[in-house]
Amino acid sequence: MTLHQLSWNEELGLCRQEAPGHTLGVSEMEHVHNGVYSATRLGLLAQLGELETEVALTTLRSFRAMQVKEEGDRQGCLRWYWEEEEIADTNAAFFIGMALMMLYLAEGEKLDEAVRAAIREIVADLAVWFGQELHVEDPIYPNKYMGDLVCSWLAAEVLGRDPSEELLRQTRKWCDYWRREHWGWGEHMSAVYSMVLLNEMSAVLLFCRSMPDAIRSDFRGLFENLMAT
Repeated sequence: MTLHQLSWNEELGLCRQEAPGHTLGVSEMEHVHNGVYSATRLGLLAQLGELETEVALTTLRSFRAMQVKEEGDRQGCLRWYWEEEEIADTNAAFFIGMALMMLYLAEGEKLDEAVRAAIREIVADLAVWFGQELHVEDPIYPNKYMGDLVCSWLAAEVLGRDPSEELLRQTRKWCDYWRREHWGWGEHMSAVYSMVLLNEMSAVLLFCRSMPDAIRSDFRGLFENLMAT
């Protein structure tokens, strides 16, 4: 996707992608509104000191509309595209969620409290989704499961909660699995996925200040291992 293929929809507060989406339901549309690009845009604008409160709130209202709020096995997850009728790629939850939580934790002083509150509302449901995703025994796909794990930590930080015993236990278990099984099935050998993993681990190491030293060491060890691979 190149910059000339993106435009901005002020009404939705979302990036319009002048191309189909990657999921089946929107794969034949001429254009779609991409939530992942839109979340990233908020962070970039904040870094530049150019994020206006009303723009942020418009985007966050759209994200809230794209999020499952009802109780169930999809609670908290997000659609990738505005035009989707149902969730097709659940990875949208950690791509959008991590961008919003990084915005909150890295640029929070620049944000109006209304924006911060809107992010916390989204994150409260995201925490439910990520908590459900921690039940996997073998995290063979590190791209997804590292995202879910890291976002569980970031959500606790945003919401001012202590990490749950389950989060502590699964973090130790999954980090041990990735060390022992050489990252699972091989996603770490992809240039794209390896950068996703490095971004995820950078986020948790930089912004989860209440993390126990032993778990911080686990994440740092995996980061260094991937850098050396």
